[in-house]
Amino acid sequence: MFEVGATLSEMPVQRSARIPVRRLKRGVGMATFVLAVGLILIAASTCHVVPEHEDLDAAVRAALWDFKGSVGIYAKHIDSGRVYGRNQDQLFPTASVFKVPVMIEFFRRVESVELLTDQTQEWTGGISRHGSGVLKEREHPGPLPLLELCRLMIAHSDNIATDTLMQVVSAASVSATMDELGFPNTHVGGNCTEMHYQMADIDSRIGSPALDELLLKRAQSGSLVEAGFASASPDGNVTTPREMGLIFKQILRGEMVSELASHQMIGILKQTTDRRIIPRHLPSGTEVAHKIGGTWRVKADVGIVYSESGPVVMSLFAYYHRSETRAADVLAEIARVIVDWASGQGRV
Repeated sequence: MFEVGATLSEMPVQRSARIPVRRLKRGVGMATFVLAVGLILIAASTCHVVPEHEDLDAAVRAALWDFKGSVGIYAKHIDSGRVYGRNQDQLFPTASVFKVPVMIEFFRRVESVELLTDQTQEWTGGISRHGSGVLKEREHPGPLPLLELCRLMIAHSDNIATDTLMQVVSAASVSATMDELGFPNTHVGGNCTEMHYQMADIDSRIGSPALDELLLKRAQSGSLVEAGFASASPDGNVTTPREMGLIFKQILRGEMVSELASHQMIGILKQTTDRRIIPRHLPSGTEVAHKIGGTWRVKADVGIVYSESGPVVMSLFAYYHRSETRAADVLAEIARVIVDWASGQGRV
């Protein structure tokens, strides 16, 4: 008998001294049957990235097969305390995940009564309409309460809402707060207008329709550069998978700013409409509080999955070659195998 998965050359060779013909036929028939079963089992084991007893790291490596770029992962199953990491301390561009530190700084300033949630802020122009969001569909976005701007910034990843909120919550204050909270590698270097324009090699902090048109033209022609949202420079909008994962763990535990603020942030994060990465392959109805981000050469999603086995914090980042097209698919598959691992279907 040979083990399933062994090659024919690895099968033990039996001596063929004097074996009765009838017995020989039965033996050949049984060997053929076992070989067929073995081949079926081998084929079945390749149908899924994570066979039933395969460990998480092997599943992640399988998902990353031939991926042209760097992927960072930090995951923690809260109830068991199990942690998994890969490039978890490497700097990654955040794309729109930088809006989470902006949200935290907003709630910190509300907590200290520097700002009020119902205080309104009006879009004053000079903000790019490029990228994600719903406010860009309005000809003249009117004044909105700061809390609503924060909600739009997270739930719809609205860039106009983000830059309007950042007229009262500056990039410098966000970075200073992250440093004070113990997250020195989480840095915000600019708002959406600045980061997009830098990526298109446009030297302006003020948005305009003409510059938006130039940005779009350079993006379509493949003339973007590794700057702004596409840069992993410590001076840009960057973080590490571990730091962003720990930020979400503190939010989950009610330890970020205050218990009330953390609860409000969770409520907003649960409204995220883009489900292309972490929630994508999870069972229908699985609740996820997360923030997704994506731009040229960058994909990210960080959040809390309320799985059947308890909350799972995961922080996923990809920074990849311009020819790579599977980043969102790869991160979505990694999110699935992490939840499988947390539920006991895999182990590190």
